[in-house]
Amino acid sequence: MNPPISRDEPAETQGGGAYPGKALALPEHGSRSVAPLPQRFLSLCLDWAAAAAVAFFAFHYDPGATLGLFLAQVIVMQTLFGASLGQFLTGLRVLPVTGRSPMLVRALVRSIIMLSVISAFVVNDNRQTLHDLVAGVAIVRA
Repeated sequence: MNPPISRDEPAETQGGGAYPGKALALPEHGSRSVAPLPQRFLSLCLDWAAAAAVAFFAFHYDPGATLGLFLAQVIVMQTLFGASLGQFLTGLRVLPVTGRSPMLVRALVRSIIMLSVISAFVVNDNRQTLHDLVAGVAIVRA
């Protein structure tokens, strides 16, 4: 497990050429490198589409059912497999980068904060959105 990152220094001063994920001890390219934001957005759309499809057939496209199915799928899949359905299909996974809390707690915290939508637009130098940062995870290439 990676040690917590010191937030006192900017990524540029932590060693030569900064890139997204360097401060988290992740590689610049390839497996376990930080996922690009468009790929993350696509995985979110796929997760929502899966929930909407089930809600359409089982619950006559009830908005509450769609939201509940979306949250249940994301939390269960990330807890058990480290990736939601959309993340799995787009070659991404959720990687814990700080602390030692169980993945269930991380998935719950991340999903609840993600519902604010605005958290997706707050991104740091490591391409961690606000909900990733609070949950202590990074979305990486599988």
